[in-house]
Amino acid sequence: MLPEQLVTRINRFNAAHAWNHNNYYHPWVLRQREHGDRSVSEPQPAAAPPLPMSAPITPANMTLADIRDTAGRLIPGFRLRRGLFWRYLLTFTAPPR
Repeated sequence: MLPEQLVTRINRFNAAHAWNHNNYYHPWVLRQREHGDRSVSEPQPAAAPPLPMSAPITPANMTLADIRDTAGRLIPGFRLRRGLFWRYLLTFTAPPR
């Protein structure tokens, strides 16, 4: 964890010297396009500010055993693996025809 004084200084620096990805790379993109590189697309202005990274959270309504039982009835040959925290990975590979 960073000391509070360091965090304060970093926040103060970022507020005084805001950095915008599009402003920084836009001249480079234009130069590439001037030289005939059409694989580089021109940056588009953002329609809205980006949302903070988050995922919807709802209470679990099935246990892992319930998921295993239901998948066993609906998806023969599935594979269920427990993930980090309450996540799981359910995979199915179709048999060859």
